[in-house]
Amino acid sequence: MPLNIIRSDIVKMKTDAIVNTTNNAMQNSGGVCGAILKAAGAGDLQRSCDSIGGCKTGSAVATEGFTLSKYIIHTVGPVWQGGDSGERNILYACYRNSLTLAQKHKCESIAFPLISSGANGYPNEKALRVAIKAISDFLLENEMTVLLVILKDTKFSLSGELHSSIQKFISDNYTDEQHARISQLEFEALRETAPPHRHPNETQSSYSSAVFGLNSAAAFSAEAIKRIAEEKTRESFSDMLFRLIDERQDRFPKDSDVWKSANLDRRLFAAIRKPNYQPSKNTAMCLAIALELSLDLTRDLLMKAGFALSDNNIQDLIVKYFISTKEYDMDKINLTLCQYEQSTLGSIFDKRENDRNESGRAVMSHSKEADRAYSDGMRKAGSIENLKKLAEQGDAEMQYTLAVDYLLDDNVSKAAPWLRKAAAQGHALAKECVERLELIAKQKSI
Repeated sequence: MPLNIIRSDIVKMKTDAIVNTTNNAMQNSGGVCGAILKAAGAGDLQRSCDSIGGCKTGSAVATEGFTLSKYIIHTVGPVWQGGDSGERNILYACYRNSLTLAQKHKCESIAFPLISSGANGYPNEKALRVAIKAISDFLLENEMTVLLVILKDTKFSLSGELHSSIQKFISDNYTDEQHARISQLEFEALRETAPPHRHPNETQSSYSSAVFGLNSAAAFSAEAIKRIAEEKTRESFSDMLFRLIDERQDRFPKDSDVWKSANLDRRLFAAIRKPNYQPSKNTAMCLAIALELSLDLTRDLLMKAGFALSDNNIQDLIVKYFISTKEYDMDKINLTLCQYEQSTLGSIFDKRENDRNESGRAVMSHSKEADRAYSDGMRKAGSIENLKKLAEQGDAEMQYTLAVDYLLDDNVSKAAPWLRKAAAQGHALAKECVERLELIAKQKSI
């Protein structure tokens, strides 16, 4: 199971257990402790703490979670005294003992604050390193979803040499022009989604709007890129991924070796084996790092899923930096992303992502004919507004294209009426989609 580092408020987490940083007497010490007491019901929680009597530094005890979670696990972190008084080992023990206690109570998920980083004075960077180390060590041998919740205003700093190298890389590569550089596949996608030519009397702005239109009509859209990539190699994202895993069988003899290295949830990794699975960009990047892919192979794998590394995205540039320098330490990458206030890598089992692969895309046909029909329809319409207008006028081809556009956004409820209208006019692909809709509805009712 993965470690996910997020910037948020710990009392907003929906996990089986939430960790509270307390004092030896288990009394309200303010800060995170005060917030947790208030959210769980201060009176009830404090009485539970009083009944325990206290907690030793580095140890952990559990109480009922009341209105906050199933359990609240209380731990006492060390006070920073310069680093030579065993603080690191005590802090490590806080995490390990809390995780062991959560496991004892059969918790599948747990949320930690950054222990000792507040009033106890433990330097944020050092506290984060210990947290990542302790949690990662536990997850190598155990299954649990772990959230490390860091307050939004918590600041970090990188070591001088690494910071300088990354800053230089970002400065050399960052561009705020979204389409400054495009790959050959992107160029082909642009050519396929662009209008055939510009009429002499048509203004540049209207032509640009048609080429770089809204939503899926956009030049080199994710769907167009992915389709062209698959047409060139006849290999899907899942096919390429498992081929790469097989080629590294000596390093990944078991599936668990892959999803643990990639900081992914076991259930999410299992879902990737389903036909036509569409991963998130986060998931695809995690797998590329776990497999230690070159930058070119990383781009290819992302392309299969309809994504690309962007030079106007700081997270992408940081990932690109580490891959370029052949550093594939997920913890180090996430530490850096956190210090740049970027989303970290690692995917828990997200029901929304799973539903996405079970709903919209499950209804669609994934044949080349279907892809071509959608691409042709978008090109003829030129924009989403015009597509809707033509669909409302009764054009079956436009009705089908609009429905597929909704399906790509996983909006089955909006897609269904247009599919039925197109199917009623004899549109073959729309009929196939309606049949899938009905089959899915029957399966859900069983």
